[in-house]
Amino acid sequence: MSFVRVYEENEQNKNNGHSLKMALPNIMTFANLFFGIVAILSVSRLKNGVTLASIFILIAAVNDRFDGKVARKFNAESALGEQLDSLADLISFGLAPAFVAWSMQLSELKILGVFSVIVFVFAGAYRLARFNIAESKKYFIGMPITAAGVFLSVNNIFMSINHLSGYDGIKTVIIMLILSYCMVCNIKIKKM
Repeated sequence: MSFVRVYEENEQNKNNGHSLKMALPNIMTFANLFFGIVAILSVSRLKNGVTLASIFILIAAVNDRFDGKVARKFNAESALGEQLDSLADLISFGLAPAFVAWSMQLSELKILGVFSVIVFVFAGAYRLARFNIAESKKYFIGMPITAAGVFLSVNNIFMSINHLSGYDGIKTVIIMLILSYCMVCNIKIKKM
């Protein structure tokens, strides 16, 4: 075996390890998205899928918490990763918890339920877009969508465990509207 070939194999092995490090944050982001999608599917297909769906959203939050940290640790931050993260967050922490609340109790509230779901998802989308174009990423302006989605998911679990539905959903509507306001308000929140 020639020296050149050994050198080329060593470089290829280094690049393979480097590629995995570069891909790991995006893999975690796709895991976030995966659990958001599975949450929506489980609540729409399983009789008692509300609690399971909410747990999937919480698992998505764990992936979301660490994908950025991993990207910074391996110097693997990218514009593509940032956009992918926002799209995954909109599904996992905007649409999924709102859909769980809708299927569990808000559909009984007719137009009020529709309104609260749309406002929550729109506020989350606005919040993510505003963050993506922000000049400083040292703090959040408004509540992060992940926190709002987790809060709503915990509420969904509570409502499911206590078998609350229908007009008990008014409390969830109020929570969703407050969370929506918190996402779009101009309060600065320091990153942890």
